Amino acid sequence: MSHVSVKQPGSPAQLTKTHYVTFGETYYLHPKTFVLAVTLEWIRVPSRYAAYVVGKSSWGRRGLIIATATGVHPGYKGCLTLELSNVGELPIAVQPGISICQLFFHRAEGTGSHVDRSAFVGLRKPTLGDIEPDEVARLLADAAKLH
Repeated sequence: MSHVSVKQPGSPAQLTKTHYVTFGETYYLHPKTFVLAVTLEWIRVPSRYAAYVVGKSSWGRRGLIIATATGVHPGYKGCLTLELSNVGELPIAVQPGISICQLFFHRAEGTGSHVDRSAFVGLRKPTLGDIEPDEVARLLADAAKLH
């Protein structure tokens, strides 16, 4: 595959490879590598709170970037998917159970009855998810057809 597009051909199973790392094993994340990982913890965020996933600085200083989509919506429940990337020069050894990130919670404004209905709620393993053009992209595409 030469590029990533909004509409990838094939199913997520055809685009990804699953690798399980058991306790006691080490996974080596090589430079310029990107993988999806899942937290061991199952969380449930109350409807009046939201959270942000933040990588621990001791790992970041070694080149490990923990997440690119860090927001956790009010009402979310499930295991968190982490997007791990090594921007350093050397492989990074990661083991199941080691703390590589942290959650920061804050009170969310609003009615307090929000329930996260995203496709990622309740998952126990990482998934790619669908990418759809948003309203702005559709409007721009329609405008381009007029010219």
